[in-house]
Amino acid sequence: MFTAPVTLMGPTAPPSTESATAVRASGNRLYRTVGNAGSLAIGASVFSVEGWFKWASLPAVDGNRFSMVAKHSDGAGGPPDDSESFRLSHYRLSGATYLNFGFSDSGASGGSSTERIRWAFTPTVGVWYHIAGTCNMPSGGNPSGLIKCYVDGVDQGSGTVEANGGTVGAMYPGTSGWSQIEIFSDQRGNPAAEYFDGKADEIRIWNDVRTGGEINANMNQELVNPTGEANLVAYWQFDQPSPLNDLSGNGNTLTNVGVVFTNDVAF
Repeated sequence: MFTAPVTLMGPTAPPSTESATAVRASGNRLYRTVGNAGSLAIGASVFSVEGWFKWASLPAVDGNRFSMVAKHSDGAGGPPDDSESFRLSHYRLSGATYLNFGFSDSGASGGSSTERIRWAFTPTVGVWYHIAGTCNMPSGGNPSGLIKCYVDGVDQGSGTVEANGGTVGAMYPGTSGWSQIEIFSDQRGNPAAEYFDGKADEIRIWNDVRTGGEINANMNQELVNPTGEANLVAYWQFDQPSPLNDLSGNGNTLTNVGVVFTNDVAF
């Protein structure tokens, strides 16, 4: 099977166990309507998001944001589109590009209700990277050191604090009937220039803080017994014949809006 080269330091990949497909997006998205209940409510701000991503292009204009995995309100007849729970993204600021990870307790995307950090990161187009964000802020505080990012299993350090809500603790759980988990976008109706342009594989969401050791031990392989994994709340392998199914056992099947499947897989 295909083993992608990486340009950053990380562990040597073991023999591949990846079996089929990844997904390709350009102005398209995958989503799951979850509301404020179920496994993806994640009310406590103790959680992790990880997956493999390959960029086809980079954000070209300051302010452009390529959303990778997020939870936002749907906005179609419901609450405002900017009602945010969490977001892992890549964006451009002052000519440089950054990974960005954080959450909100009120649904607002900035200000005193948000904890968010950015890390400088300019990926090579056409190369697979494993990206993970972890958050351990049940009682709020300064997010430095409590919100982390890993690239190919390597801790990216303290980064730059973009928003520090101070007393923020619980994450905004979402709005009943409207909130969605989004892959490749962060809200319905967002301009296509801010959709992730590239591919994704092996997306996992946990309601605990994954350690660097856990990330490194599992990132180069499929989870063998996902329904037996403690704290795994969603897992999309994108493998055929049911590429949109959630293999965690929590029933978070995705809806496809124009995303194409590809045999170019992460490992």
